Order: sequence, then structure tokens, then C-alpha cells
Amino acid sequence: MTTHTCDTARLQRRYCLVSLLLSFFVPGLGLMASGKLRRGLVWFVLCYIVLNTILSCSSLYSVHMLIVFIGITCICYMAMLADSWCPIIHPSLTRCICLICSAVVIGVVLIVYDPWSYFITFDAVSVSSMSMQPTLITDDRVGWLRSAYRKELPQRGDIVIVATNGLPINGIHARRVAGLPCETIGINPPLLIVNGCVVSDPPIFRVISESTNGYTGFMTPSSHRNNSSNMSFSPCEVKLGSNEYFLLGDNSRHALDSRYYGPVHRTNIIGKVNCIFWPPNRIRDL
Repeated sequence: MTTHTCDTARLQRRYCLVSLLLSFFVPGLGLMASGKLRRGLVWFVLCYIVLNTILSCSSLYSVHMLIVFIGITCICYMAMLADSWCPIIHPSLTRCICLICSAVVIGVVLIVYDPWSYFITFDAVSVSSMSMQPTLITDDRVGWLRSAYRKELPQRGDIVIVATNGLPINGIHARRVAGLPCETIGINPPLLIVNGCVVSDPPIFRVISESTNGYTGFMTPSSHRNNSSNMSFSPCEVKLGSNEYFLLGDNSRHALDSRYYGPVHRTNIIGKVNCIFWPPNRIRDL
């Protein structure tokens, strides 16, 4: 009797482990396999749909709110896994193997071909150049929103992520929006001129122009690059089209930006930088 009881307990633990593995790959799937369909669906909706929907809200992306959200997500996921520690219905080795394989496949599909990927918008990129110093320094890791400009347009002063399509740079890069569509942009060192007026709003442009806090002011292309004659616009004034933006690096001495490759089309701007989240001493909102 004791041996039979021990064997039964061992099988129960094994089947509970199978349920746990199912829920690890697909939230709530272990509970569904255990006959608790309603609870399994509730956990799936909470851990997969609700949390992903919250993740799509741009208001979340204060770095501190992001940390809180990650903590809440971990707590919910751990609670779901703990609730999934229960034996599955009608257990058999073949059935358990099929369930685990199915869960792995579904989990991979949800990750790679996630139907909610349009809403999961947070991404990270490591800064690898001096173009945005001292705002962003080399090896900063910044968080950015892919969905920031799906319903609204980039604004002057935004730090954006620009893709390389059609541009003479490799990878993706962070630059600051200096000129908006249909504006005339000029540089009168150390000032940025838009439609004939000096730009001082938002305040970061005044700080850069005053060459304070580590900034060096705005410079014309020919003032610091040997190859500027091949890449600069001439004269140092340009009229933007209806869907074009003028992007500048904060470190005007060492930035490859719109002064060299010209205005950037709206489709090249793929997101907005919201925060620095690494290293710890650099954590802050932008």
C-alpha cells in the first residue's frame, strides 16, 4: 500500500510538472490541460493579452514606470505558474509528450510571429557613436517606442530612431529632430535657424547653441569633416518637403546627420527614444 501511494505521488508530481511546462510556454495552457479551462483562459488573457496591451501604451515609458511594469509582469507570471502546478486530466506518457511539443511550437509561434507584435512596441538599442554626446554617450542602452509615431507626427526636439533605408549609414541611429516638414532649415554657427528665426524651443536647442553643459553648438558641414564636400547640402540652408525631417546629432562636431545625407523621409523614422535604462548610473527619462 505504501509503495503504491509513493508511486501515485511520484506520478502526480510528474504530471504537475508537465502542466507547469505547458503554462511556461503558453500562459494558462497547463490549467486548460488540467480541466480548469476557465482559469486557464483567464491567465492567458491576463498574461498575454492584457499585459501586452498595457505595454503598448506610450504613457508607460517613463523608465521608472517600466521597471514597475516589469515587476508586475514577473509577479503575474510566477503566480500563473504556481497556479498551474496541478495534474493533467487523463494522463499518459504519449499524451504528455504531445502536449509539451504542441506547447513549445505554439510558444515559438507566439514569440516569432506574435499577432500582438504590432502592439508590443518597446525595444532597446546600444549607443555606439559620439553623435549624441553628451545626451547619449557610448554604451548607453536606450529604450524606444516603435508605436510612438503611428498616430502622431515627430516633434521638434524628439530623439528619434532612424533606419538606414536609402541613407549612407549602417544600422539604426538616434538623432534629434531639428526641422519639420515644409520648413526652411539653416545653420549660422552656433545657432540653428528655422524659417529665418533662431530656434530656442524646446530648451535643449538653446543649451546646445550656448555651448554649455558639454555641448558645442551647431556647426556647418564644411567646418569639421574632410569629406563634407561630397555629402553636405549647399548652401547651408535647405527647404524640406511635405514628408521630410531634418535630423541633427547633439554633438555637432562628430555627428553624421542631415547636414551630410540630407532630409530624412517620414518612413525612415521608426521610433522615439524615451529613456536610458543602462548602465544604472545613467538611468533617466529623455
